[in-house]
Amino acid sequence: MTVYTDYAGAARELVHAMKFGHFKGLAVFAGELIGGLSLPHTEAFLPVPLSKERLIKRGFNQSYVIAHTLSRKWGVPVLQAVRRVKNTPPQSELGRAERFKNIKGAFSIEEGISLPRCVTIVDDVMTTGATLNEIARLLKQKGVITVKAILFARTPEE
Repeated sequence: MTVYTDYAGAARELVHAMKFGHFKGLAVFAGELIGGLSLPHTEAFLPVPLSKERLIKRGFNQSYVIAHTLSRKWGVPVLQAVRRVKNTPPQSELGRAERFKNIKGAFSIEEGISLPRCVTIVDDVMTTGATLNEIARLLKQKGVITVKAILFARTPEE
């Protein structure tokens, strides 16, 4: 897992402004910051999808914008192979145990898309890892050998 920074201070403010202030340019900026890191080999970037409702409300998927920014820098394709099939409450509103229950069954893999052997899930923030674990589980069921993750921020462990 590659993480740019802890989800605290200015990074937390950036994420809140990006997601709740609807500043798409901050997602590009987050992607540029991550792109300055040494990234592990991957065959595709796979952004975490939003529900249709959240995508309409926000106007963009921050994970897709970050993945697209990384794609331009590193020449790795963005693969939109995961679909959100259940509109769940935001993970940020839930406790640790609830997050794993909430996200179970929330995603599916698009039919007819050829998946590479090594993919990297791209997301803005990770707290418990529930979302990444659920998507990784589905990808492995579909034959992906190696699943990695790139995140802008991670909640510091207490």
